[in-house]
Amino acid sequence: EAWLKLQPSPRKFAQERLAYEYWAPFLEDTVPTLMAIVGREEGFLLTELPGVRPRFSNVDRTRWPQLVQAAGAWLRRLHEVPALLRDDTPLRQAMRQRAAAWRVRAAEVLDPELAAAVDRVLADDAVFEGCERVCCHRDFQPRNWLVCWEDSEPMLGVVDFEHSRLDCRFTDLCRIWYAEWMDDALRTAFLDGYAFRADERAKGQLDFCCALHGIGTVSWGVSHGDVGFREAGRRYLERLIADA
Repeated sequence: EAWLKLQPSPRKFAQERLAYEYWAPFLEDTVPTLMAIVGREEGFLLTELPGVRPRFSNVDRTRWPQLVQAAGAWLRRLHEVPALLRDDTPLRQAMRQRAAAWRVRAAEVLDPELAAAVDRVLADDAVFEGCERVCCHRDFQPRNWLVCWEDSEPMLGVVDFEHSRLDCRFTDLCRIWYAEWMDDALRTAFLDGYAFRADERAKGQLDFCCALHGIGTVSWGVSHGDVGFREAGRRYLERLIADA
């Protein structure tokens, strides 16, 4: 079987096309293969990947450390794909601009104490000085994973690259790092798969990216009148600040 994916957004179409045409060969059979461009850049015909989206209802809880470790290993492969393009805006400047834009809307619904704590995390954009962008999925979470088990080992595939582009590597950790289902054991398993040991600068970058994700979620909820999304962002920020 094959999948037909229509993409009405020109920007998202371009991002996903780059991922399937250039990044996919480095990731081999862990991502769909692009069979054809549909119409006049309207969508994609993609091969089907095996597996199911992992949920606690269909994957034994004791297997999640293996699954998250496999996710870390896959993400390392993605981040090592050679970058085809470069962004002229330094990453530090881009992060500062994102924080300023999203922080205004988020301020409307965050209580003063939480807002002040988030501002302290976002104040240290110096951690990105000289940092290079890497190829990022930017929506890396279980709903975009497909897993099948071979001899009790997880084989992970990843789909939906419409948000993908060059960015700070820790942007790809944001959606899982302070998710409600994530705990310290799973974070350790992920870092083992990613083969990474965070130093103080890396932790600062991770915290900054996660704070951006939180206020971005709140900001989107405010601008779209989605109370549930807004509250999910607020709870995420609370978990981040409690850990920091």
